[in-house]
Amino acid sequence: MLRNPLRYHFIQAPLLLLLVLLTACAEPPKKTFEIYDGPMAVIENVNLTYSDSARLTMRLQAKVQRELKNKDRVFPKGMLLTYYDEKGEVINTLRADSTYHVNLANIWFAFGNVQLKNIEKKEILLTEELIWKPIEKNVETDKFVRIESPGQVLTGKGLRAKDDFSDYEVLEPEIIYNTSK
Repeated sequence: MLRNPLRYHFIQAPLLLLLVLLTACAEPPKKTFEIYDGPMAVIENVNLTYSDSARLTMRLQAKVQRELKNKDRVFPKGMLLTYYDEKGEVINTLRADSTYHVNLANIWFAFGNVQLKNIEKKEILLTEELIWKPIEKNVETDKFVRIESPGQVLTGKGLRAKDDFSDYEVLEPEIIYNTSK
């Protein structure tokens, strides 16, 4: 008996058409995208120098800098700022365990073991948090402060000062004692 080869094509064609229709009607798989919420850039071993009219004014050193989408910067592993006078001599330093810079407002927040040193006056400010506003040229905190100067230690809560630490006010002074003998 001879088989009709056309018979098989007529049966296969409707099955193939049915398969195409079923797959065409199915929804395509939805693509899901995960929104990246991390830093836009991570820089290690940061050593930035700032100058004015080819004169060194400040140096920023940090182990890690993260730049966020909004251009804010985070220094999670500590930072050291060093300020220089017209002669290139160090006049102040600011050190902290971590720092956050709000780009839009140009405000710096320093956290953990914050030390602000005035080299000329040999004074050191110690606190756990300090806010630096470069535009207003001041620093402030509402936290406990300790100011060590030659022959004297001042402690208290809260501080308002010029950012070069040349003039300051402790808002709630607690103890002033002389260390000289």
